[in-house]
Amino acid sequence: HLASVGIWDVLRFCYWGIVTLLLGRIVIQLVSIVQLVYKGKRACCCSTSVITLSGKITPFSFFKWIFVSPSLYNSDDMQEIITHERIHAEQYHSLDVMVSEILCAFFWMNPAMWLLKREIRRNLHTLFVCKFWRISVLFTPVLTVRLTNITFSVYPILRLQLK
Repeated sequence: HLASVGIWDVLRFCYWGIVTLLLGRIVIQLVSIVQLVYKGKRACCCSTSVITLSGKITPFSFFKWIFVSPSLYNSDDMQEIITHERIHAEQYHSLDVMVSEILCAFFWMNPAMWLLKREIRRNLHTLFVCKFWRISVLFTPVLTVRLTNITFSVYPILRLQLK
């Protein structure tokens, strides 16, 4: 006796299969971050853990952890990178990104969810820029230019010039 398989069964299987793949990708990313925590050396800066790693990695933060590769930057750049990433950590941007990723995993078929995810990231960037400019007023314009250059070091054409 064979059970009949309808179109709704196939669609349900496809939906949950894709959800499982997307959630699996998130889990793999989380495991990779935990591995970086154990692989790197820890230091503390302003109640934030700084994980130093060897190799070429782009600096990033995840909750209260900041990941950097000090061999790629001089000490001034490192301080600015840590300041940059600490702002992200203090504002819990990782939580917003995680929630948007999980929502995208469950509502992957809805184009509005992907647009919302993109807008959440843009909003986080806007919040960062507002906080950064408030902080950078306390420093010199050189800090602002240097941090912008570090941020856009991948795109040399966008780098600002100091006069």
